[in-house]
Amino acid sequence: MNGFFSKFSKLHILFVFSLLFAGSSWIFVRIQVQYVPADLAVFYRFLISGLGLLLFSKFKGEKFQKFPVANLPWLAAFGITFYYLNTWCCYKAVDYLPSGIVAMGLSLLMIPSSLLDSFWNKKPVQKTILVSGCLSLIGLLFALDNNNTFSKIEISTREMVGFSFILMCLSFASVGSLLSVHLKKLPLTVIQGTAYGLLTGAFFNGLVYFLSGRSFLWFWEPEFLISLFYLSFFLSGFVFVSYNLFLQAWGVGKANYFFVLAPVIAMNVSALFEGMEWTLPRIFGTTLVISSGLIILKATAIKQFFKRVS
Repeated sequence: MNGFFSKFSKLHILFVFSLLFAGSSWIFVRIQVQYVPADLAVFYRFLISGLGLLLFSKFKGEKFQKFPVANLPWLAAFGITFYYLNTWCCYKAVDYLPSGIVAMGLSLLMIPSSLLDSFWNKKPVQKTILVSGCLSLIGLLFALDNNNTFSKIEISTREMVGFSFILMCLSFASVGSLLSVHLKKLPLTVIQGTAYGLLTGAFFNGLVYFLSGRSFLWFWEPEFLISLFYLSFFLSGFVFVSYNLFLQAWGVGKANYFFVLAPVIAMNVSALFEGMEWTLPRIFGTTLVISSGLIILKATAIKQFFKRVS
């Protein structure tokens, strides 16, 4: 009993720390785009993350698998959509919006991913997904509002541009999630598969950047280095490994609460460090987005329960 309680406590403490790391990481995205273009920041981050994960895999004692050249088209499509274009749009959105709102917008990923999976596999779309999707979009629009009243929603052109980048980010991430199904068949560990996906995304990102004729800028300022390595190791390393532990211990349903709760921390970090104000419409919108995510998770959990007992 004591051993179970100890394991239970450690896992939940790890969950809290992972939430803090993930939620606070968004402020470092803003620092990165102040120094270098968004696509170059993404290139540096994924190059370092991919190499770091391969080193971690070796340190962990996993059997090393060579780069799956035969599956390069699938891996390239996954790396370009899920890691390159998705993250580039995310970094661009931070140029126009508080980073917490961007984090909250990306927490909606399960909705377009579910819709795309239904269309692709010709399955009926769940009504829960449709309802939650509508609630989430309404909530996100309220969160964008800077007017402290419900009588009139005021969204500037700049905020709408940021909102457009969030929608593009969700679209690319959804396509990447669909492509990732094909990569599960590869003889790679989760860590090595992710590392190769990151490095593939970094390669195409760097190639496009190089062909654009721009210089590969680098800065030795502590602010730039700390933010880059925080995103590379803590977000793409520590948080990734922790999330996989949650998946193994709790399953997908409970582990996905991580993506619902992390944006709440990101929003509060934005309020503390970026001057974002907690207006009444913004509080209402944030609550609506979080509630829609909980509705999906609860509905999924109930559905899985009835499958087990039937």
